[in-house]
Amino acid sequence: MALGKQVKRYRLFHGWKLEDLSLKSGVDVGTISAIEVRDSKRSEKAAALAKALGLTLEQLLDESADWTAVAKAKVTWGQTMDLPASAHPIESHVVNDIRKELHRPPYWPFTVSQEVFQRLLSNEDINNVDTFIQGIVKTRESDARKSRRIQP
Repeated sequence: MALGKQVKRYRLFHGWKLEDLSLKSGVDVGTISAIEVRDSKRSEKAAALAKALGLTLEQLLDESADWTAVAKAKVTWGQTMDLPASAHPIESHVVNDIRKELHRPPYWPFTVSQEVFQRLLSNEDINNVDTFIQGIVKTRESDARKSRRIQP
């Protein structure tokens, strides 16, 4: 499992520069660059990089699967759920992975801290965001179930 290759793959998928990933992960630019260039197999910073990229460490290290739909969904959760056309209908294992992540505390999909989030939004706003996210997950689950029924 080549950590460096995977970090670069998902960083470029998001359209991020090294500096962007550094800001999102808290990992120094030089460290990220070294991981990518040397195609490191492991790093103590891998978990932080995976989280910033919208993946679990296991997903980041899994070269046999394409986790871009999961990464896209998690990174943009607070903005839009605009998944690429290739991800529709979203596969049931992707929906399950997203649901597992939602229920694994502490999960925080936004770029600001929970404290800043709570300061900026009212309780009603926070409830609306929660309802919106739940609706998206239910829609994706329904799409996944329908796609399984349609396939021969």
